[in-house]
Amino acid sequence: MSRERAETAYLTCKALSKPLPSPLDKLPSGRVKQLPQCGGSYPIEDPAAACGEAKTQPFRDDQMEKQGKKIGFDIYDKATKRTLKHGEIDASKCNPGKYEVYFVSKTTIPRGGLVAFDSWWGVVGSLAPYYPAGDEFREFEILASLKFVGPSFGIKTRDNKDRMFCDRIFIVDKQVGSQRKTNDSQ
Repeated sequence: MSRERAETAYLTCKALSKPLPSPLDKLPSGRVKQLPQCGGSYPIEDPAAACGEAKTQPFRDDQMEKQGKKIGFDIYDKATKRTLKHGEIDASKCNPGKYEVYFVSKTTIPRGGLVAFDSWWGVVGSLAPYYPAGDEFREFEILASLKFVGPSFGIKTRDNKDRMFCDRIFIVDKQVGSQRKTNDSQ
């Protein structure tokens, strides 16, 4: 195992040991899967992040003013090479400089599933390991723990750019609890 992979594994375990943020902490055990955004390529140190670092995405100049603090996202299937969903996250009412959980989308998870925020080089999470073989039409909720900084958010940055941080992406299985009830009642 390479040093980078070992370090990423350590950081991932560190993030997974943190409690789930609200409102996810109220869900029954097993319904929430975490995708920590630490290690690998281009992480940035952030003591407030679940593993002490996060993926980051600088925004283009004036992007927040022009788009009303809306951040685009894509749910993509790299196996079929097509975008399944495109939408926006509204950061206009965020608490600048603090991680908060944002609803991204309700979606199926394809074999080659990815979620990408704003652009394809900053914050990208692989959903593929959570593909529900044999139940490909099952829907999941995708959420993300995001933090926003920069002049548009009232927080100065060294490079005077607006920026998004992501420390965790969450996959919520809405059917786990209902399956248990069905199985328990039989």
